[in-house]
Amino acid sequence: MIAVSFIHPWIAAAGLVAAALPIVIHLINRRRYRVEKWAAMGFLLAANQRSARRITLQHWLLLLLRCGVVGLAAAAVARPFLRSARFAPLAETRVHHVLVIDNSASMQAVDGGDSPSTSRFERAIATGESLLAGFPAGDPVSIVTLAAPAKGIVGYANFDRRQVRDRLRQISVTEAATDLAGGLKIAAGLLEASPAAPGNRAVYVLSDLQASAWEGEALAEPPAETAAQPQARQEPRPPAMPVSGALSATATRVARDAKLWFIRIGRDAAENLAITDVSYNASLAGGDLPLRLSAEVANFGRTVIRGATLDVIRDDIIDRTLTIDALGPGERRVLQFALAIEMPGSHAVQVRLGRGYHDALALDDARSLAVDVVQSVPVLLVDGRHAWGAGAPLGGKANLSGQAGYLATALAPSPRPGEKTLLAPRVISDTELEGEPLAANAIIVLCNVGQLEPVVWSRLASFVAHGGGLAIFAGDLVNRDHYNRWAGRQGAGLLPGELGEPVGDADSRAGHVFHFSPESLNHPLLAPFHNATDTGFFRTRVTRYLPIKPDAARATVALRYDNGDPAIVTGSLGAGRLAYVSSTANMDWTNLPAKGDYVAFALHLAAWLAPQPGAGHNLLVGDTLRAPLSPAQAALPLRVTGPSGTGEARLVRVAERPGAAEAGFEMQYDAAAKCGVYVASIGNTRVAAATFAANLDPRESDLAALDEQGLKRRIDGPFTLLSESEMTADGTRGGLRDAPSELATLATGGVLALLLIEMWLAARFGALR
Repeated sequence: MIAVSFIHPWIAAAGLVAAALPIVIHLINRRRYRVEKWAAMGFLLAANQRSARRITLQHWLLLLLRCGVVGLAAAAVARPFLRSARFAPLAETRVHHVLVIDNSASMQAVDGGDSPSTSRFERAIATGESLLAGFPAGDPVSIVTLAAPAKGIVGYANFDRRQVRDRLRQISVTEAATDLAGGLKIAAGLLEASPAAPGNRAVYVLSDLQASAWEGEALAEPPAETAAQPQARQEPRPPAMPVSGALSATATRVARDAKLWFIRIGRDAAENLAITDVSYNASLAGGDLPLRLSAEVANFGRTVIRGATLDVIRDDIIDRTLTIDALGPGERRVLQFALAIEMPGSHAVQVRLGRGYHDALALDDARSLAVDVVQSVPVLLVDGRHAWGAGAPLGGKANLSGQAGYLATALAPSPRPGEKTLLAPRVISDTELEGEPLAANAIIVLCNVGQLEPVVWSRLASFVAHGGGLAIFAGDLVNRDHYNRWAGRQGAGLLPGELGEPVGDADSRAGHVFHFSPESLNHPLLAPFHNATDTGFFRTRVTRYLPIKPDAARATVALRYDNGDPAIVTGSLGAGRLAYVSSTANMDWTNLPAKGDYVAFALHLAAWLAPQPGAGHNLLVGDTLRAPLSPAQAALPLRVTGPSGTGEARLVRVAERPGAAEAGFEMQYDAAAKCGVYVASIGNTRVAAATFAANLDPRESDLAALDEQGLKRRIDGPFTLLSESEMTADGTRGGLRDAPSELATLATGGVLALLLIEMWLAARFGALR
């Protein structure tokens, strides 16, 4: 038997009820007679008996026709369909086609061969137009693009073929990463809202199918095929195989709801040499210090690359040329070099392949880096014993008194009056902190500060949340209950754990002496001491410390004592960093300040805590450009100049930075659609307020494609993998020949036919009476 299903089964059920309405109306309007025997009428009834039987049959015939009209009309609206077109040669098979076009950066690759100047994207558009030309005129079409963020260019079932073709030709290739998960999610939503019958839905993914887009999406290995198993590529695997990852889950959903084609554009053997990273190693870039940079080069091809060079360009001037030694297939190499940038401010450094080298993807042959060089980093040291004068700057010979004296001297060793240093420490007392403008500092250090007013803790939290650094050194004045209540997680959130009872005795002769443990030492804050266990740092004696129980959700132990207790614990709050040191910053509880290693420790602590110059200024294409603004700057005209040199002032907006009046405002710019350098300027000045570098997502450089077995390990559903040439030759109907056939048109024709027959018979029967 042929099972007839309905796209809208509830409408069909309602139509079945509505088909009985003519009968109900007939029964309601039926006249009821009271029989009275009358001899004179007997002769008339006998004469009329033959014609009454004929009229009854006419009434029943018209009633059935009217019931059929109502029922068939409801069935037409409910859109019945048959599971196979073989049983309904007069029915129609209308398919909803969803074209998923990859217009990400990797589609700019040129494979060479017969069309050496044709990019993968151009061939994808040509293949899409070929598919579109093969779709029957009555089939609806939708279009989705994959460049992040994925978009529904034609986000509905569009029957206007000319409009769809125009939208397809208007798609342009971008420099953004591939958003395959987002594109398939949009396609899945289109399938859910599709007007086509289940089974009459098809999705065509026209992409280079980069394997990097599926990272972390692998499934368990599929069971080995035997000779008895079907070998067709669209054969589904057993449903028991688990799916992992959002992309795999979405692809599986699409594969089960529609006919899924992957049409691979391009060749897997494309040669590509890419610059995948440019960065500088120093935490702080100062105008008087050489800046150490590194550039990573990767060979994504299948041949050895020899003789390639890198040009290092600083502020549009070639500074030097580096030579890349032979680089094998799949090999990566990091080249390190130093640059001297004397002028403080925003600068741009670009590393690009020498002009004589050409490969499949030119977009990744250069990479930019935004560097903010600072004149000095203001550090505010808060002394809990009031040993220093109000706001006393450091000058002349070293002053080692108080709780912050050693630390201040280590940050700026023996400064002379008028001499500029990268770190500019200033010492105040804890009572002066309440009136201090915190936003004028980069780092704040509490040195044995007993307790603070709640409003001060709140201001410190706001300072850290918007990028500042805060360090807390313990001491005998620290009120642990106060800190746990007002600085801990339930308060300002500035303490990365809970303080406990002091351990040890300040007098080393009266108690145990603790040492730092070199095991598992890998935190960047202590970078100078990695693999350097013979230094004086690990011979440091600590006689007393205030232990902390780290908050597992937001704290990291950077250093431990030899008894296993944490010595230094780090954390973060918003955009800023936190550090808790369980001993003192001076010689009260430890002899570390008397060692030369204390200078290295203090400098790296400050470098780790300080807001990174240009933090957030090195982005990927598609990210939002953000820069802090003061209220005065926010009132001036803002302008962003992109890589093309054109200004985009209309796209710049100013937003208030929530939660802190001291932090002011920030500039936001969402149009970083191209690789290169973006310069933000304020007012009519030509001086850059901020320099940004937007770069290609390095995953786009790996042009290796996923093969059929790789797709099977990631998609738990039927699909077909074809090349662009195979898809053109195969056509678009091969996988849909046995698709369900809709009967709505036949049902509508039946309604019209029944109406005409009913009208003709009603008139005919009336004329015969």
